[in-house]
Amino acid sequence: MFNALNYRCEFRSAFSRGVRRNPWLLSGLLAGNVLHFAVNYTKPIDQLFNTRPIDAPFFRLIGAVARLVLWAEEAQKWIA
Repeated sequence: MFNALNYRCEFRSAFSRGVRRNPWLLSGLLAGNVLHFAVNYTKPIDQLFNTRPIDAPFFRLIGAVARLVLWAEEAQKWIA
C-alpha cells in the first residue's frame, strides 16, 4: 500500500502533489485496510480465513517496517 503512494510520481516526493488529489487511490487504500481489519478482527470472517487477531505492539511493528518502503523510495528520489 505504501508503494501505491510511492509511484504516484517517478521523480518527485510522494507528498509533493498532496495525498488527497486522487480520491480513487485513497478509496482503494481505505477499502484495503478495512478488509484487512475485517479478516483479522471479525469472528465469522476470521474463521473463514483461519486467522487470529494481531496484538497492538506487533501491529505497530508491522506498520513501521512497511513504512520503510516509503522512506527508502523517498531517499532514492532525493538522491536522484
